[in-house]
This record gives sequence, C-alpha cells and structure tokens, in this order.
Amino acid sequence: RKDMEVALAKQIIVCSKLAADTYVDAGVPKEKVHVVPLGTDTARENTSSTALSGPARFLFVGRFGRHKGLDILLAACERLR
Repeated sequence: RKDMEVALAKQIIVCSKLAADTYVDAGVPKEKVHVVPLGTDTARENTSSTALSGPARFLFVGRFGRHKGLDILLAACERLR
C-alpha cells in the first residue's frame, strides 16, 4: 500500500534528512522528496507580541495519541484560555 501511495504522490514531505534519504535510497526521485523540519526557527520568525492578532490557532498533524504529545498541546491550550 505504501509503495502505491508513494508512486501516486506528486511530492513527499518528511521531517528529517534521514527520512528523505530513506525514500531516495528506496528509489524515489530526490526532487520528489522535501524535508520540512519539526518546530520553528525563532531566529527567522517574528515572535514579538505585536506580530499576533486575534486568537491563537494550533494545527496538529499526526496520529491522535499521547506519544505524539497531543496531551501537552491540549494542556497548554487550556492554560492559555
């Protein structure tokens, strides 16, 4: 199933160079695989409070489960409220 999904995908986004190398080593064209690291580079982002407007919004992408840290995100949202 995964091989079929990879074949059908126009682009494959992974979160590390190791993951990207794994796909390329398995025969996926290098130009089809893109690394988007987890987190944010705060040196490149405007983190001042004046940059924010409106309520904070969070996007969670992943399997719903404690091992992904979703419980921590939900606790943080509750504290913010």
